[in-house]
Amino acid sequence: MAVDNILVGQRRSALLAGGVLGALAAAQLFIGEEVFALWVVIALAQVAVMALLFPRQVPGKVRYAAIAFGAAAVVFVAIAAYPLWFQLTGPQHVTGDIQSGNRYLTDLWNFVTPTGVQALAPLPARRLAAQFSGNFAETNGYLGIPLILILSFTVVRWARSNPVVRAAFLLALGAIVLSMGSRVHVAGQVTGIRLPWAALQRLPLLQSAVPNRFALFAIFFCALLLGVFVQEALRWGWAWRVPAALLVVAALVTLAPRLAVPAGDVRAPRFFTGPAVRGVPEGSVVLVAPFPGPQTATPMTWQALAGMRYRMPGGYFVGPGRDGRPRYGATPNLLSGQLGKLNAGAAAPRMDPRRRLAYTYNLVQWRVGTVVVGPMGDHRKQARTTRMLTELLRRPPSTQDGVQVWWNVRPQRLLEQAVREVG
Repeated sequence: MAVDNILVGQRRSALLAGGVLGALAAAQLFIGEEVFALWVVIALAQVAVMALLFPRQVPGKVRYAAIAFGAAAVVFVAIAAYPLWFQLTGPQHVTGDIQSGNRYLTDLWNFVTPTGVQALAPLPARRLAAQFSGNFAETNGYLGIPLILILSFTVVRWARSNPVVRAAFLLALGAIVLSMGSRVHVAGQVTGIRLPWAALQRLPLLQSAVPNRFALFAIFFCALLLGVFVQEALRWGWAWRVPAALLVVAALVTLAPRLAVPAGDVRAPRFFTGPAVRGVPEGSVVLVAPFPGPQTATPMTWQALAGMRYRMPGGYFVGPGRDGRPRYGATPNLLSGQLGKLNAGAAAPRMDPRRRLAYTYNLVQWRVGTVVVGPMGDHRKQARTTRMLTELLRRPPSTQDGVQVWWNVRPQRLLEQAVREVG
């Protein structure tokens, strides 16, 4: 909408309009960087569409737009230049595609097939949706037949007379096509039909983007077309207004979300929010179980609530792997792998001398000074993890403020003992 004000409205000062756009762009960068990158693509498409649809107005608009976009660039760079520089060139920056493959896209059937996100999703529809590429959270291209009928009627009826309809239709269509990825997928099957994203995904900073998130922008322009339909239908006689109203209601009902959305509180043990955590030397390394990773990110919340007092092996993040390629979470080792197995329900291993030597060496690599076992959701998993760490550290933990903690861990000393046992 800020871009539209610069291209069409031009009612405010160009510097002010540009400054607002630059500040909004920087805010979006920090809120969701990928959404910002996709918005840039759509914004460029919006400029191109407006110029093509209204070529006679370009000369009278270009000076204002140039000043405004220049001001937007200055404000954006002032706010975001250093964070972007640090991300792209700083320590542990990643290069390459972090979303390898072509998994997260909008299947052709997704536009008319409700998923478990919708309140009205018959079993056959959910079975069909299960075949779509990607995960459940990424099947977000559903429009529904009633809304598609409204959009089609609006474009056919008013595209010639209403410039908003023409622009919104082209931008919605463009976003929909981009959301479908590099090749058309039909019911989970890849066809040979290539799409524009095949070329765009090779551009710098876009190679890791998830194409089906373009559906976010498609919905915006579809909503604009729906608004035009409602506005025009209100001028009709009752004989036409009632069917139009019923069609709008049908569109809204088919899009209604499933409620209630599953959610729960994240309750951190008092250890991480109370005075006990100050017993951890600031900046030291704490090994936390469950071991933090993509499936167990709660320990990162505990770390944040502790004021980032300590460093922690593992986590849910994107970082460089040993081969230089991007990877999710920390590079695994034997101890982190075993802790992950325990959290998945595996039995505790027998602590033979060679296993103890390997695990102790991992503690030395991490420079662990404290070990904490927090709530794991299953007392059996927690008991097995505590038992294994007790054997590894050669002493029982102390129970304090909802966690079990081993203070003053000396990995080097433990390693020397383990070496002597192996001989």
